Amino acid sequence: MSLPKFEDPTTTGLNPTDAIQFTLIQMLASVAMQELSLSHILNTQGENMQAILGTDEGELLENAPGFHDLFEANQAVQDTLKSVSQSQMFLMGKMSTASTTIGGFFARRRSIRADSRSSTPVFGRVLPYSQAGDTSDWMEIARHSKDSAGCDYSLIIRQQPLDMGEASSNYLTEYGLSNNYLGSLPYNTIKGWFLTAPTAPAFPEGKKLAPGARLRRFTVENSASSAIGSGPIADDKGVRDGFSVPFNANNAGDVDTGVAFALSYGEAAKYLSTSRSFQGDSDPIQRSGKVANSGFNRWIGGYAAWNLSWLRSPGNDLSNACSLGVGGQVYQSDVTDDGVVHPALWVRSSIFENDQT
Repeated sequence: MSLPKFEDPTTTGLNPTDAIQFTLIQMLASVAMQELSLSHILNTQGENMQAILGTDEGELLENAPGFHDLFEANQAVQDTLKSVSQSQMFLMGKMSTASTTIGGFFARRRSIRADSRSSTPVFGRVLPYSQAGDTSDWMEIARHSKDSAGCDYSLIIRQQPLDMGEASSNYLTEYGLSNNYLGSLPYNTIKGWFLTAPTAPAFPEGKKLAPGARLRRFTVENSASSAIGSGPIADDKGVRDGFSVPFNANNAGDVDTGVAFALSYGEAAKYLSTSRSFQGDSDPIQRSGKVANSGFNRWIGGYAAWNLSWLRSPGNDLSNACSLGVGGQVYQSDVTDDGVVHPALWVRSSIFENDQT
């Protein structure tokens, strides 16, 4: 029985992970081919016995084989069955190893997909300013289920807009002309408020989040800056799907990776709004879900609705960016409009449990 031949995975151009899976699948294919070969061998032995006994056509031979002939034929069949049984045990081990390993790969991939799904909107808890170590209350708007480290995460948003000075006009800023969140004025405003490093964007010292704020001990890194819908896009699907997810259960400290961020169009529409539209008349207004509607009304009650709130998602051209209006509508606004900035954070949900930790 010749061994099956398969393509060398090093010549396929696959990355290492896919090459390993490719090899494992080939192992399973080789098991199937060897099983097929064994079945042919067993079938041949059966035909040999039929020929000796003269039962190929359902009739016995005129000259029946003697005892010695039957003994030798039976011994040959037994030897073949022993060899097949040994091969079968080897193939079972080979198949079990390959199947278990492949299952592990796909389980990890399912885990990654599960960890990357958008989180669940919630009728969230309020984190008082005294418990946050900030000058404003924060409100929970979504929750992410336990990760591999056993942590639950909450998406929280500041109820008061960032105060960038003494006058009321210092609450307002344009989005900027870059049509790219990482180059926008709201992004730099949030970084200036959150980061304590000397390289942080300028922000009035008395208005920054305090270095010892309790929030910092629970804040975790997230994908907000790299999520779809955080930079220039060719269509609105990326904006609508721009959900961030938390990762790295250790506190983020002063990591300069966009730990504090503005909500995306998708996040505001799903978690914190009364209605949504994207392209005006060509995109009819749609009512938001009950949880998002209730969340917005609770959140807006925490401050005077002075102006639109900037979101991180760009618009469908250079002159627009996404925003959350004072009535809860998620839509596009001119990048030169004045708007306020409400930072959001992914935190470990245990922040709500004990204000002494």
